[in-house]
Amino acid sequence: MRNTRVGPGICTWIMGRKLKNMEYETQTLYDLECAEKTE
Repeated sequence: MRNTRVGPGICTWIMGRKLKNMEYETQTLYDLECAEKTE
């Protein structure tokens, strides 16, 4: 379980970016991965 792709800091950045961009499908996948690796 390595946080090479998604890190705790990037998680917040992606969540903030998701609010601006309408790429919910793609960004949501990143949020799910981030949540799993963060917790």
